[in-house]
Amino acid sequence: MSASRRDNARGQAGEVGEANSSQRSDSISSDLFPESLPEPAASHHPHVSTTGEAQRKRILEMLRTGPKTTLDFRRSGAFQSPTRIHELRALGYDIATVGRVTVIDDQGYPHHGVALYELFAEPEASIRGVQS
Repeated sequence: MSASRRDNARGQAGEVGEANSSQRSDSISSDLFPESLPEPAASHHPHVSTTGEAQRKRILEMLRTGPKTTLDFRRSGAFQSPTRIHELRALGYDIATVGRVTVIDDQGYPHHGVALYELFAEPEASIRGVQS
């Protein structure tokens, strides 16, 4: 097989060529559909942090108001919420997965089996690793 031929995912040989202008990937999605993208919430809050500590703090603040889903945490900027919940449990927080629910995201897509978390108890202040 020559250098200009490669196998695709199905094992079929295909020609490898140069991308034409309509196939180039140097555009970003906002160039294609600018009206469909919401303005990022963090653009109004330049002080918002995505560090693990900041995410744990936001998750705790949210759980103190009642049960929350993974999607709720994601909307607040905590994209690895199961990891953050695991870390909070290791710090002594009694956070239970109280169920699995179906939620509809901002684009209208249903997500089945999304975890629902609830905070039942917090550790003593002397051993707490996350400040409130």
